[in-house]
Amino acid sequence: MSGRVSGLLAGRAGTGRWFVAVFVAGLLLMLGLQRAYRPYAEGGTYFQTHTSEDMMQTVSLLDLRAHLGQSLIALHIQPPLLDAIRGLLAQRWPDARKRALVVEVDRSLYLLWAAVYAAVGAVVFTWARSLSGRWTVGWVAALAVLLHPAAIYYSTFLEGTILTILGMLTLTWSLWSIPAPGATLTLVLSYLLLFLVRSVFQWPALVVVTAALLLRRAPRRTILVFLVATGTVTAAFMAKQYLIFGTVSMSSFAGSNCLNGLGDEPITGMSEDRDTPLGPLFPVLAANGTPEVLTRVHKITRAHNYNNLADLKHERSLLKECMSRVKSQSPQSTLRAWANNMGIFLQPSSRYPSPHAIVDRLPWRRAFDWVFSGPRLLVLVALGLASWARGRTRAELLAGLGLALPALFVSTICVMFEREENMRYKFFVEPILIVFLVTRAASYLPSRAPAAAGAPAVEPEAPEARS
Repeated sequence: MSGRVSGLLAGRAGTGRWFVAVFVAGLLLMLGLQRAYRPYAEGGTYFQTHTSEDMMQTVSLLDLRAHLGQSLIALHIQPPLLDAIRGLLAQRWPDARKRALVVEVDRSLYLLWAAVYAAVGAVVFTWARSLSGRWTVGWVAALAVLLHPAAIYYSTFLEGTILTILGMLTLTWSLWSIPAPGATLTLVLSYLLLFLVRSVFQWPALVVVTAALLLRRAPRRTILVFLVATGTVTAAFMAKQYLIFGTVSMSSFAGSNCLNGLGDEPITGMSEDRDTPLGPLFPVLAANGTPEVLTRVHKITRAHNYNNLADLKHERSLLKECMSRVKSQSPQSTLRAWANNMGIFLQPSSRYPSPHAIVDRLPWRRAFDWVFSGPRLLVLVALGLASWARGRTRAELLAGLGLALPALFVSTICVMFEREENMRYKFFVEPILIVFLVTRAASYLPSRAPAAAGAPAVEPEAPEARS
């Protein structure tokens, strides 16, 4: 027994050293790219055309710096994590002027996102190495993700995409790892990261991940801990949204998203639904005057503040209009719109419709874009699935479905409720696909012993063997 324990500890120590090594390599790679291409950056700072202040889903740094807690409570356009990070960073420059404040916060975000990018590479390496039992396979998978033009793009994109990528990756990794020690905690933290940063991951996702755990025959204690921890946070934020804004959604962009999914431009200038009441506690929030984050029209960069109360009411009008269109138009029209969205979803993930100082100059961009887009990507995934499914039992097939369920859920929601930026949302799940495809290809290499004591070879134990 003591030998087995010492072997397991040695395996974890070895895995930890590799994780740190890949993290450092990824961080140095990103910082090196930023330094090499900084001469092409706008104003010597921005690798793409948008500051964090320009993003639709952010509020003004002026409000976050002056009234951080109140501004986060009064946030209705998106979950709060991104603006919480921006607000905390803004506290470092209490006297900075408006434009200088934006630049300083965004420079800090570039550094923070570089660390998240490195963490993505480290998780990919660890997972692929555990699946294959080969460190070389781990490196191939990690490099495929770290060098992916989309990974570089969204690691220098000043909103929450790279956090979403890390959340989706670690959520799926932890689903695969259960019941390994620490997997339940990783699952909970991954879910909360996604819930607090991306509006697509709202309360229905709790049902989806629970279904995934059941399909993978996770221990009952794991399911209970997950539901209690994530359900408590989810219920608290839903209650906050309802009591203040009269909605249980974490995002007030539902109307625009719905119309986008149908292929329609959101209607501007539509009369507001003024009769729709806000939440019962809104008067408490506004007791000393409505918070500026709800009345400000323009942010520092003159970008519109979509957290304005008028926009909240306008979005409710758009949602009613969208529901009316869904009921009145033919099912064929809706399916055609979704098929068009799927076509955009399958476009190269790095082809976001905005120039990028680094990605536009990468010599390997065209090759990555060609492989990971369109019918070629679908064929690769189909071949990988066929290879994996051969000879599997029904329980193993269901466990595999459970592993894929969160990615399928997010992809489906993005296709149904978005149009212009679907190629960006595809990269939420692409690192997971890369781990799958690289390890499936590696499974045809000559077999060998696991790379380290305690490291699972090829796959974790069969679900039916778990307690």
